[in-house]
Order: sequence, then structure tokens, then C-alpha cells
Amino acid sequence: MRKIYLTGLILGCTVITNAQNIEIGAAGGISINGIANGNMVYTAEKPVINYAASGIVMYNFADHMQAGLEGHALALSGTSDKVYMGPNGSPIGGANKRYVYSELDASLCAVFNGRINFGNGYVYAGPAVGYNIARNHSKTYADNDAYKAPDGGQGIVFGAQGGYVRGLSDRFGLYAEIAIRYYDLKYTAEAPNVHPQSELHYHLLAYPLVVGVRYRLFKSKIENDIPGLSGNGRSK
Repeated sequence: MRKIYLTGLILGCTVITNAQNIEIGAAGGISINGIANGNMVYTAEKPVINYAASGIVMYNFADHMQAGLEGHALALSGTSDKVYMGPNGSPIGGANKRYVYSELDASLCAVFNGRINFGNGYVYAGPAVGYNIARNHSKTYADNDAYKAPDGGQGIVFGAQGGYVRGLSDRFGLYAEIAIRYYDLKYTAEAPNVHPQSELHYHLLAYPLVVGVRYRLFKSKIENDIPGLSGNGRSK
């Protein structure tokens, strides 16, 4: 019985200690994207400010590294003064019309960051790679919409991110992050105005900028070498 109790105590302490290494976070902000390439003929050369949101789960290991998952939800769109031949043969566009590639692009990436304590927190940066799905109400147009891409594009996404976390306590912190994401989107729908006919496949870059809150799971009174969110080098 005593052995079972000791084993449970050791396992419990191990879980709590490792849990202190885990940070979760949520943030919101804005995003802009570049011009769509590939066989997307409707290009929007003027960026617009789109919404962006993100969530993270990170595991801190060693003294200056962290790895985990980061998801982004954002819109992909831009405007143009160009006039194009529409999918039905009628002209579309002109007068700063909007081209919507995705009303909601949801991506999930594996990320790996280096981190350095700085001030009352830490800075971080690293690469990311994952998968994304683009959703669109392709048959519902706003007054200024010239074109909407089909619903259901998907493909790989990769890029990098960097930011700063400022510790408010051992468990809470504020953070700001800017990322660059390369979205590769493939569809089962045909590309408009492309001959010979082929399935739509394009790619573009997006730059989400978000600000949010981070939370470190659990809190231990045991002194250790795990950096706190406040960047003081020890959890308390």
C-alpha cells in the first residue's frame, strides 16, 4: 500500500511539474494578404485589413525552446480596380471591388520556437508547418464583392512567427505576435476562365498580427529551473 501511495505521489509531482511547462493562449487582431498566384486569374493587387484570431498550446523545454500547436482563423481577400471577364461571360470588377478567396481560412500548424528572456517576459521566434481549409459562402455576395472563390479549398501551410510575452504573474501573461503564412489551396472546382480547363489551385501569403493572453497551467510552490511567464527564471 505504501509503495502504491509513493508511486502515485511521484507520478502526480511529475505531471504537475510538466504541466508548468505548458502554456495556452488566445488572441485576436488583423491580417493582410498578398496577391493570389497559380491559376487564379482574379488577382487583387490592393491589400485590405481582414480579421484574424489565433490560439496556441505550447510546451516549454530546456531553457530557451518551446514547441506546440498554433491555429489561425482569418479571412483572405483584397481589392482591385481591374475589370475581368466573369465566370458567366459578363464583366466583373472595377471601382475598388473586393475579391474574396476565403471568408474563413482555418489552419493548424506545428510550431517550434526559440525563446530568450527579455525584460519582464521573453521574446520568441521560429518556423511553422501545417494544414489549412478555406471556407466561403460562394453564392452569397456583398454589394462590393466582385468574385468569391469556391468553398472547400485545402492544402499545406507553412511560415514563421515571432513575438513577445510579458509576464503579469507566474501564470498569466500578455503577448503580441506577428506571423507570415504561405497558404497553398487546392479545389475540386474548376478554375474560372482557364483553358484548357483544370481544377483551381493557387497560393498566397498572409501576415496576421494578433494580441492576446497566455496562461500557464498549474502553479507549484517548488523552486525549479522552469522560467516563469514573468521571465524571472523560476516558477514560484
